[in-house]
Amino acid sequence: MNNTIGQRLARLRDEKGLSQTALAELVGTTDKYINDIEHGRPGGIALLAKIAAVLDVPLEEVYRKGKKEGENMEKQTLIEINGCVETDLSHDQWLDKFIDWLESRGEYFNGGTKDITDEQE
Repeated sequence: MNNTIGQRLARLRDEKGLSQTALAELVGTTDKYINDIEHGRPGGIALLAKIAAVLDVPLEEVYRKGKKEGENMEKQTLIEINGCVETDLSHDQWLDKFIDWLESRGEYFNGGTKDITDEQE
């Protein structure tokens, strides 16, 4: 079972037929950094959001720990995402706040999609 963020990212990347190098180019980082994330190094949330967008999966998919569609994320997962900050928000409330935060930073891509290759030019 793929139960770490890095393992899930590796599985999702493989399912899309992308190499670490190809994914790195699409999100504007190095293949070494993608490899590090897949092997347990924490990745920044903005980069993980870009990776999720490129892989065409919701960010929640990256953080879900074996949950079925529609089930709430575990509180521990929310703590990981929040950088170890406790939250009493429901899953939907947290996602709304997270999307607001990404939008305020200009890093949310309308429904999870954006042609991020334009940023590399």
